Amino acid sequence: MVHPLRPHRRGLAAPGPGSTEDTPAQDNADKVAERAAARPRSPDALFLAAHPLTRPAVPEYDADVRRHARTLLKAAVALPYAERPPETEQLRRALVEASEVDLAQATATD
Repeated sequence: MVHPLRPHRRGLAAPGPGSTEDTPAQDNADKVAERAAARPRSPDALFLAAHPLTRPAVPEYDADVRRHARTLLKAAVALPYAERPPETEQLRRALVEASEVDLAQATATD
């Protein structure tokens, strides 16, 4: 089985049985989010930063995951509109659903 958060030959695993839909909270989600935060032009990075926000939180990683996701969203929104990946909106929505409403609303107007 392909790891649901690790890119493989055909891209990211699609949701469905045995993939991200059924995946419990991820270990080291903070490290994944940290690496993603350095790549605001990457659609995959935006997806990977949003993913742990939509899954059960692991308390020891949650604050770092949120911090890196906020950093990534700010960097993606700062890009010129033509260069901004569409997944920026997915990350913004994930932050809203994770109770990061103030930041997410502020970036929605940019």
